[in-house]
Amino acid sequence: MASSISNAKCCRTFAELELLQNSLLSARDMAQRTFIGQDRIVYSTDKDLYEQDYDAQQWEKRFREIEKSE
Repeated sequence: MASSISNAKCCRTFAELELLQNSLLSARDMAQRTFIGQDRIVYSTDKDLYEQDYDAQQWEKRFREIEKSE
């Protein structure tokens, strides 16, 4: 009886390890495929906070104008 419990626990642990390994491999593959270029950057420290805040306000203004026109 103890042997069957031990085998079941071992199989469950192996399945969990296999799932973890597959998840890690998938994450690694995704990280290798994802490249964020200059065209995809949303936030940057190239501008000071005042400029970033101004830009954000301008975008909000544009979005509100678009919503009004629809």
